[in-house]
Order: sequence, then structure tokens, then C-alpha cells
Amino acid sequence: MKATIDFSLPEETYEHLQAVHAHEAWRTLSDLDNKLRNIVKHGHKYESVEQLASELRDEINEALSLVDI
Repeated sequence: MKATIDFSLPEETYEHLQAVHAHEAWRTLSDLDNKLRNIVKHGHKYESVEQLASELRDEINEALSLVDI
């Protein structure tokens, strides 16, 4: 089986880049899931919920920055 996604470039450049880098987003979500699982299972080093949220947001933003144009 084959699947094809068509994009009208340059109008859909952003959407094209999102599709091309989807594996990075998937990997980031998997990494975040593992991190949160370990926190629940083993505890954490964070002094506040805000500190944890900030670190998680940094990781998400790093993955999303791959699509910045």
C-alpha cells in the first residue's frame, strides 16, 4: 500500500514542513511521556509545578522550532 500527500508549494510550505517533520513531534511526545512516567514512578527534582511545566514547554518548543520558516 502507498499513501501520497500533495502540497501546493509555496502556498502550503508550512503544512509541508509539518508533515516532513512529524516524526520529530512524535519522538518528542514519546520522550515527554517517558519523562512524565518516570516522575510519577520515581519522584522528581523540581521545586515547583511551574519549573516542570517550563522544562516541558522548552522541549515542546524545541521540537516545534524545526518547522519555523
